[in-house]
Amino acid sequence: MLYSDKTEIENSQIDTGMSNIISGVFKGDNRSIAKAISIIEDETEESGEIIRKIYSHTGKSFSIGVTGPLGTGKSTLVDKMVSEYRKMGFSVGVLAVDPSSPFSGGALLGDRVRMIHHSIDSGVFIRSMATRDNSGSLARAVKNTLRILDASGKDVIILETVGIGQSEVEVMNVVDATVVVLMPHIGDEVQIAKAGIMEIGDIFVVNKADLNGSDRAQHNIMASSFKKGGWKPLVIKTVATTGEGVAELIESLSKL
Repeated sequence: MLYSDKTEIENSQIDTGMSNIISGVFKGDNRSIAKAISIIEDETEESGEIIRKIYSHTGKSFSIGVTGPLGTGKSTLVDKMVSEYRKMGFSVGVLAVDPSSPFSGGALLGDRVRMIHHSIDSGVFIRSMATRDNSGSLARAVKNTLRILDASGKDVIILETVGIGQSEVEVMNVVDATVVVLMPHIGDEVQIAKAGIMEIGDIFVVNKADLNGSDRAQHNIMASSFKKGGWKPLVIKTVATTGEGVAELIESLSKL
């Protein structure tokens, strides 16, 4: 009997803890959001309960996938996008999907370090997530993490992916809009097209547009990119280090 009572008390404490976390998520409490995401990442029994409880509160955020090859300045661009959205009064959630550490299995690049100045802003939540050796670049927990950020009341959610090639096409299946980031002199456009990313972009960005060859890159991307139905995506030039072109990118996203 005593054992039974003890078990019931422990289960009650767990239920109360989960309820507090879920309640905190609805209130936009960043600590509760972080705890909920950790449970989702660990794929515990409680993860299913969280998703069932928050699901009816999703569908209000605008989600953006930012993808493209390594070295194109995606993280710097995302950082400037967050700043621009905050100027507009929008709350923002950022999920940066990184390669896994071969030792710990955790996120390796740690994009949060590049956006550290946003950490004191309660209207911004930033999380890195490891790919954990999934066959694609997106971890299994990504979709549910986006749901948590959505349920927390974030107006805009930005998903930045690793940028390792063909598997990046996964991003278009979990977001409302896809931004493909390229740069001048990135290499043979035919090879880029083979990677599959030329077919997924709603908007293409030629970042580091202060380098020579940006006009040519913009022209080549316009000639190579396409969506079903023959619609041609926009191609915008940016210099993420200075913020040039970011406002235009945000405005174009708002029209999708």
